[in-house]
Amino acid sequence: MTMDVARRGIDFVVGNARRDGAPFAGVHFHGGGEPSVHWNLMTGALAYAREAAGDLEVIASSAGNGVFTDRQIDWMIANLNGGVSLSFDGLPEVHDRHRPTVRGDGSSGRVMHTMRRFSDAGHPYAVRLTVTAEQIPLLPESVDFVLANFTPTRVQVEPAYQLGRHEGQPDAETEEFIGAFREAQARAARYGHELVYSAARVGTLSNHFCGVTRDNFCLSPAGGVSACFEAFSEDNEFADVFFYGSSTPDGFAFDTDRLDRLRGMGVENRPFCDGCFAKWNCSGDCYHRSLAANGRGEFAGSQRCHITRELVKDQLLTRIADSGGLVWRDGRDASCAVHGSGHE
Repeated sequence: MTMDVARRGIDFVVGNARRDGAPFAGVHFHGGGEPSVHWNLMTGALAYAREAAGDLEVIASSAGNGVFTDRQIDWMIANLNGGVSLSFDGLPEVHDRHRPTVRGDGSSGRVMHTMRRFSDAGHPYAVRLTVTAEQIPLLPESVDFVLANFTPTRVQVEPAYQLGRHEGQPDAETEEFIGAFREAQARAARYGHELVYSAARVGTLSNHFCGVTRDNFCLSPAGGVSACFEAFSEDNEFADVFFYGSSTPDGFAFDTDRLDRLRGMGVENRPFCDGCFAKWNCSGDCYHRSLAANGRGEFAGSQRCHITRELVKDQLLTRIADSGGLVWRDGRDASCAVHGSGHE
């Protein structure tokens, strides 16, 4: 991405925030690789955003692999007030197997150094663990390792998606994953954490899983506008679904028909989801992943649906118990009785 393209995007976002009377403008650095590789662009773009915003607050955040220099960490602590999301797969040997450096060395030591720096500074950061099929048995120990040694504000656990470099690998969306997640959740609770699985969200009632159906403005390096940061390039398989705008000398041009189709992809418009007790928590899950699983036809569900229902059920039962109800399991199903009516 050139600085000119970045400035155009920032001007558009800041201008919209001002017109709508928003309390802040948001700038998030993400991409098909590591955003910090383009360091001068990243720092220059944020400096320009704050200059363009004037007295309007800018909330800045980033996703990253955690392999940063101390100079970069210092800048992130000082500037990324919205925090950083780090990819770290738990036990060092697990992380190093799937995330080597360009030289083939393990990267866990450098990521852990970054997390220690963030922890010492009280800087907000989240950790995402991606679980491959062969690493499922190590998930509880991996979560234990992260929370025993670091202070992330959030720990997210997801089975590896059958996309990109993991395409064609053994599926991690299994019953074994559910069992390992439950054990990992029990360990996380000892540290006062509740693990995050993106589609199991009892605290959320919405027809939108993410900003894809709510006018996300994700700027590609070439100046295209996508609703999905996973469809980050115009040569993505589903670019024709998610890209709805392009940069012009005068700003941006938008395909309103394509944008309206995306707005219409809320969970209430997915027949497969009718009758599912978790539909307003899951909100239809990730549209990009559903396309990868089902193709361009009507959504027909996936193994993630079963995982989501099981984990939402766990969250419901936990909240019933925490609010004074009684919860038990008979080995096949879950039931509950709530005090307060004089009988059970």
